[in-house]
Amino acid sequence: MRRHCLAVFLLGMVLSVPVLAEEKQKTPEEAWDGFKKAAVAGDGKAMWGFFSNSTRKKLVDGEQGKAMDAMRQGTEEQVAEMAKHLGVTVEELKKLTVEEMYIHLLATELAADKEKIEKTEFKVEKIEENKALCNTKDGEGKKEKVVLVKEDGTWRMDMEATDELKKADEGGDEGEGDEGEGDEGDEGGKDEGSGK
Repeated sequence: MRRHCLAVFLLGMVLSVPVLAEEKQKTPEEAWDGFKKAAVAGDGKAMWGFFSNSTRKKLVDGEQGKAMDAMRQGTEEQVAEMAKHLGVTVEELKKLTVEEMYIHLLATELAADKEKIEKTEFKVEKIEENKALCNTKDGEGKKEKVVLVKEDGTWRMDMEATDELKKADEGGDEGEGDEGEGDEGDEGGKDEGSGK
């Protein structure tokens, strides 16, 4: 159940993540276009590379990363189910780092949603210094707000800044998709990595 919430959370976030780690995404729109290409190709490694540095650290070292690691060490049945979900063997799963587990999760979850990703619209609402406030709208009309930050000359998805934006908007917008984000195990999550 926790794994499903994590997958839904990642899918919601990832719909606005930049891609193609070798290339610099000079605008948030370029990042979105590159992301769509990588997502359709099922390239989890490229998608992972364009989460902000603080987001990657939080996912690996935070509560969600600890939960993923713990699930991999669960019962034989749980481990087999997780391996199947990630598209690897049980033996491969046992050797993966938490980061590699996320990369497989991105590739498998988004591979199933290629059509949805291709139909998702992306629009920059405003850019302030190194932060871009953006909106996505999928083919079913579901809207999500997302924050991208500019790091190392490229635009990347920032989970903490996106969470802060959603919390600030909580009273007015629909709360769909927020259930999987309630794991606040965010020790010191105030540094958003947006100072670059």
